[in-house]
Amino acid sequence: MRNNQGYGAELHQNDAIFTGKSERHILHLHRDKESTPDEKGNPSMTIGKKGMDPINVRIRQRVPSIKTIHDPVSFQALILHERNRADRSGNAFSLVTFSLDEMDATSSQKKAFCRHIAKSLRSTDEIGWMRDARIGLLLPDTGQESANIFAQRAFAKQEALDFKLSTYPDHWIGDYSESQKTDGEEEASDPGFSDAFCINVPAWKRSLDIIGSSLGLIILSPIFLATMLWIRAVSPGPVLFTQKRVGHGGKLFTFIKFRTMKHDNDSSAHQDHIVKRIREGAALAKLDDFDPRIIPGGKLLRKACIDELPQLLNVLRGDMSLVGPRPCVAYEAREYQRWHARRFDVLPGMTGLWQVSGKNKLSIAQMIRLDISYASNTSLLRDISILARTIPAIVEMLLESGLKRLRVRLDTSLRNAKADFAFNDDRSTSKES
Repeated sequence: MRNNQGYGAELHQNDAIFTGKSERHILHLHRDKESTPDEKGNPSMTIGKKGMDPINVRIRQRVPSIKTIHDPVSFQALILHERNRADRSGNAFSLVTFSLDEMDATSSQKKAFCRHIAKSLRSTDEIGWMRDARIGLLLPDTGQESANIFAQRAFAKQEALDFKLSTYPDHWIGDYSESQKTDGEEEASDPGFSDAFCINVPAWKRSLDIIGSSLGLIILSPIFLATMLWIRAVSPGPVLFTQKRVGHGGKLFTFIKFRTMKHDNDSSAHQDHIVKRIREGAALAKLDDFDPRIIPGGKLLRKACIDELPQLLNVLRGDMSLVGPRPCVAYEAREYQRWHARRFDVLPGMTGLWQVSGKNKLSIAQMIRLDISYASNTSLLRDISILARTIPAIVEMLLESGLKRLRVRLDTSLRNAKADFAFNDDRSTSKES
């Protein structure tokens, strides 16, 4: 249990020895290779000894006397752990970041300043390196007002030092209001939390995306051409449809697909439908069967996912990946609960675990859990498996759609036949009488 010591209390973790069982799953990320168990058999962790990985050696060289500064990997793990705890409890926490490189001071003065900062922390607070080489101060159970008081006090002697204060969840995902729309891409998420929460794209994944999207654009070019000609022939307006979607780290990007609806249509009905489904926790079923906005042949393009093929350009640009969570529209994100935003930790994808696990048959909560599961366990084999399951999933959807239309037609024919039989029977009865 965390205590509520006020700021200015002594930091009781100078040797960075953790014994709490709840923290052990984090410790393996930053344990010293030469560390030895303490008297109780718990592992100890120190910074700067031989056997540390190169990133810790660099940290040791920059601030050699501050043993409580976590390396970027372990500090990110601590922040993610605090986010999970905050999501469950409903509390807030804050993150203060600053750069020693911005200080006009000698090395000894910088070290003295770091000691001053460490002494200002509570025993429940943490200090560590961010991935952008800034230093972060993690303040659990601390709202924006309290965090600002701490920051003003801690940085009073360094007025020229530019620090950034972020409070979760207020400064994580924006409200994506209409006033935010611009011609360029927007960053609705806070830079500090983006660096802490977002999972970097592995080299193997980016390589797979570049190779896969390039080959896809070449191999599928005849389908691209045929689709473009068809849309141009049956509906006036542009061939491509672009829309702002929420992507990696909560950033908005320009999403591309083939236009399957009438140009300049009213999207309010779709927005109301999606918002209602999310609030009810129901499956995100589409309105395709009853939507008058769809152009001739548009239903087939949507069912076969041909309208999604231009997203290969998004993948090539790096806005999306071949595999990842489905990128949502801004008004969907406004309805998300706090824990739902974890799906923004990774790049959105053309296909994903949700798409091959039932897609529109699943509820919003089931979709989010699948997305978070994928984000937590990304691997090359898993991506290849999802890609291999995508085509069969599309074929299954087409068959289900065809059988559904067939059942509707049979039911309609049967009702018409019954009506005709009843009408003829009434005529025969009237003639006999």
